[in-house]
Amino acid sequence: MASLVPSLGQLVSDATCLFKKLFNDEAPKIAACAPGRVNLIGDHTDYNQGYVLPMALSLVTVVVGSASSGQEAIIVTASELADEPKKVDLSLPNEGFPSFPGLPHWANYLRGIMHHYRALPLPGFRAVVVSSVPLGSGLSSSASLEVAFYTFLQQLRPAPVPAAAKHPHNMMLPPPRFTFDDGDKVAKAIACQQAEHTHAGVPCGIMDQLVSVLGMEGHALLIDCRSLESIPVPLSDPGLVFLITNSNVKHSLASSEYALRRGQCEKAASILGKPSLRDATVNDLEDSHSGHGPTMKISDPSMISKWEDFHYSRVSTYSYCSTLFVFPVPAWHCNKLTLYSLSPSQESRAQLDDVTYRRASHVIGEICRTLKAAESFKNGSFQEFGKIMVESHNSLRDLYEVSCKDLDDLVCAAMEVEGVFGSRMTGGGFGGCTITLLKADAIHRTIQNIQGVCILELFGPH
Repeated sequence: MASLVPSLGQLVSDATCLFKKLFNDEAPKIAACAPGRVNLIGDHTDYNQGYVLPMALSLVTVVVGSASSGQEAIIVTASELADEPKKVDLSLPNEGFPSFPGLPHWANYLRGIMHHYRALPLPGFRAVVVSSVPLGSGLSSSASLEVAFYTFLQQLRPAPVPAAAKHPHNMMLPPPRFTFDDGDKVAKAIACQQAEHTHAGVPCGIMDQLVSVLGMEGHALLIDCRSLESIPVPLSDPGLVFLITNSNVKHSLASSEYALRRGQCEKAASILGKPSLRDATVNDLEDSHSGHGPTMKISDPSMISKWEDFHYSRVSTYSYCSTLFVFPVPAWHCNKLTLYSLSPSQESRAQLDDVTYRRASHVIGEICRTLKAAESFKNGSFQEFGKIMVESHNSLRDLYEVSCKDLDDLVCAAMEVEGVFGSRMTGGGFGGCTITLLKADAIHRTIQNIQGVCILELFGPH
């Protein structure tokens, strides 16, 4: 069955109990939280200044704590998966004395937030962090931690209105000293993104932090990652459900693969003479491609072939047990769906090598798919939305090459079930979660099918 998600009240209670246990039965005076997110469509487009369509989740990170008389920050994480030590004693950054990354790795997100917080100097404090966002799941546990901790600091010491927001040429220098809080939520998200860049070593886009700050209950957000404007997309049909399935294959966005793909996108944009791939078109791409060799890796015929009426042969699946989260969304009737594989053109001329071409092809296509998907959802065209989800997964698997067998198998298992509109991997890739759109009355069949395939693989046929 689906996993039970701890309530916000339960997380605050757990954090408060741990704080009192660690700090002489003293109750914390401040509590802050921020959500994780799932991206419905639009992966690896945010750092290309494209569009994304995420929604905030009821999976959250909570920070509780109090100011102290010392000149240090004592912070404890309750996460069993965080690297040791779970308790850190951090020096407070101030003007002229920046904070640098170090060990343990989980604390680098906090070092980065203190460094980029816009109201230095900070007072000493003690804090406890708890979270229901699974680490390494592609549900943005890092942005949830960053935004929750930033919100905690806002309660501890209000943020400023900057005259000149940052030292423009040195991101490792802390911001100048300021005084008051301007309530700028976008600036808050940018500060959290900068923290991840400078201290966690992840050149992420703005999506995760922005939706964690701006997320609205009952809505997804269509975010323009160039202008940073967002449009709420209502999720208002009680007959629809989004099912999040965690492969429990951990990924690391700090790995070389993430930075490599971002570099490949920047290379493609440069060759095309564009500021970013947001400005490129399919025609631009075709005119610059070498045309040598295939443009797609045909990795699994059952995924490439026609998906008709949700029925095709079962593929070999899981060597792990999946975790499932169910998020009901408030669907109209949908006919059965027929989906086809991607087939990028090979009519092109020479400049982009095949790998760079595939990366750019995904991004350009994904930006278009995101806009089309948002419009389809608003219009109640869930058959079309589901088709676009699978097209996105195919592109992430074959062109961007960030999927893995575990994620592909989860998508296949979901798509076998009558009443499923579409399914795709979500997040950075190389593990993490899938997101599936389905009718509410199909949820139990879908979970049972996924779990049945897991059991079949783990224990074999009876």
